[in-house]
Amino acid sequence: MYLNGKLKIKCEDHMQIALVEYCRKVGEGAESCFHTPNGGKRGAVEAMRFKTMGVRPGIPDLLWLKSRHRYKGLAIELKYGDNKQSGDQKIIQEELENERFFYLASNDLIEMIDCIDWYFGVNTNVEIQASLSKRKSEKVTSWRNRERKSFR
Repeated sequence: MYLNGKLKIKCEDHMQIALVEYCRKVGEGAESCFHTPNGGKRGAVEAMRFKTMGVRPGIPDLLWLKSRHRYKGLAIELKYGDNKQSGDQKIIQEELENERFFYLASNDLIEMIDCIDWYFGVNTNVEIQASLSKRKSEKVTSWRNRERKSFR
């Protein structure tokens, strides 16, 4: 899969680059979006140093600290292929949801873009959407329904 004909989506890093690029193109959310580099492979000394500095396993790949709707922020955990959330990621998801963050864990780039569009009130960029995929995510309905039920 390509974004604007440049990036072939073949790993989680590429999905994250595509999402950040999308935010920059639509001009919404880019200034409040950040990534905490707590993944990857490290040696024992560096891992201990990071832990001492406050790195915590399970932090989502992308965070937005902007209040929208009834949420304090948006958190997206990217998954590639059949990868599933770790136990630490599920704990962080529960903590963030308890703090009224909207949390999405997904392996579907279109679903993530739709979530960002919904959260920031962006009209979907049809050109970028078409370059990502010719289909529309069926999963989008599930998180929109979850949002409706969250505050009843």
